[in-house]
Amino acid sequence: MKKWITALAVLAVLAGCTETDETEAPEPVDIEVQSMNGLSFTDRDFEITLRQTAGTGFEWMTVYQTDNVELGSSSFHVDYGGELRTGGSGDFRLAGRITNDEDAVLILKYARPWEGEGDYMTYIISSDQGRITDVKAEELRHYTDCEFIHTTGTEIFVRTYLPKSWISAPYAEGPETGFRIHPEGTTGSLCLFHTGEDHPEETISGTKQTILIRGREYTMITDEQDETIMYLYGPDHLGCRSEGAAWWPDRFLDIIRILDNSAYEE
Repeated sequence: MKKWITALAVLAVLAGCTETDETEAPEPVDIEVQSMNGLSFTDRDFEITLRQTAGTGFEWMTVYQTDNVELGSSSFHVDYGGELRTGGSGDFRLAGRITNDEDAVLILKYARPWEGEGDYMTYIISSDQGRITDVKAEELRHYTDCEFIHTTGTEIFVRTYLPKSWISAPYAEGPETGFRIHPEGTTGSLCLFHTGEDHPEETISGTKQTILIRGREYTMITDEQDETIMYLYGPDHLGCRSEGAAWWPDRFLDIIRILDNSAYEE
């Protein structure tokens, strides 16, 4: 008889006929994970996934990040059915978080740590009202990094990434700190520099125009007589000017790419 009573009680519970707690289970929360240019994100949190070959010495390294990028854990995941061995492929994953609505920049390098040359991935992450809204990603293959630290009262650190075939030399003149650069086999140089001023273009004579390239704003100053490009200023106090660089117009997009992937710190 007791077994029957127990069985009836269980059936009553399953049928919802008992007078026990009637609190409904909470609705499942739908967390929307979005993906853009190899970066998946939810609100301010993100995860980057990049291909990596294990055991060859090549690895993904963080070489630059803005102050509003907080990086978390990283991991390597072997391809399904594969083994972690030399030459084995898989995914490198890096988690992180954006701390405010300012544009965030993160640059990763794929190389052997003891070598200068490598491939780079640059991410420009935009946010609005606490949520990531846009991700721009660019791959630079067979580039090398250049660093220059100049001290004049305050220490200025300038970093840029150049194609392997380009030549560079650090310099510091007046308010400018940076590099003279040019492709191998060309004459004249392009000075890529930290300006040290908010809007130095306002003091330079010439024809000024604002151009928008890949969502970033630049100020270009050309000579009023022959319309050759004299200066190009990008965001973040970085600019470039010609010193007899007749090759500049033919390499304009390369220069934009170099300028976009340059950075400075004080």
